[in-house]
Amino acid sequence: MKYTRYNIKQKKNKKNNFVLYLIITLFAALALGSVLSMIINKGSADKQSIDTKQEQKNDEKTGENENKATPDHTFYLIQCGVFKVKENAEGVRKKAESFGNPFIVQEGELYRVYFGVYTQEQWQQVSNMLKEKEINTSKLTIDAFYEDLSTGELCELIEANFKIINKASEPNVKAVKTAELKNWANSLQPLDSKMKYYKDVTELKEYIKGLPDEIDKTKASEMITTTYSKLKQFKNKSI
Repeated sequence: MKYTRYNIKQKKNKKNNFVLYLIITLFAALALGSVLSMIINKGSADKQSIDTKQEQKNDEKTGENENKATPDHTFYLIQCGVFKVKENAEGVRKKAESFGNPFIVQEGELYRVYFGVYTQEQWQQVSNMLKEKEINTSKLTIDAFYEDLSTGELCELIEANFKIINKASEPNVKAVKTAELKNWANSLQPLDSKMKYYKDVTELKEYIKGLPDEIDKTKASEMITTTYSKLKQFKNKSI
């Protein structure tokens, strides 16, 4: 009897324990499921956040590349030195004078010695020549960015003037005729007075129109002053 009663009692306890275990297991499963869901969602959210940030970075990078302006024209200057003392700059200018028409430009407290202004193709050739003459050089570029038609015309006029200047400054050249330059400048398309560089283009055309029939080295030095004054405004914008 005792055994039977004991066994009956034990069977009852096992049933209760089974129900308790089942309840605990269900709660544990629910809790574990919630934790796993939170981890998965957090991981997905973090990945989405990373992907979004990366896309934003890529968009910013693409935007930066698209916003980089391409210059309409680039001028290549041969620089022979930068000095704080004008006499030192003058010494270098005189040394290079036998091979061309160098000039000095004052910028603040500094004096820059330029041998000339060239196209990209001309620059390397002249730079090599000066190196053979033991004159140290460096390259400086000035970019002109398109604003309207007057930008292109002003750049072409500046470049045409320096071609005449450089040719007239060569050691074995006595003078260069200007008729072709004058005809070409006169054939350029008329500009609207509201355009950015209308005044500069008009002044340079008038200057070319008034040039003598031939340009020698002395007159070329005068042309440098007038022409560089138009060029340097692009330098101020490109720095």
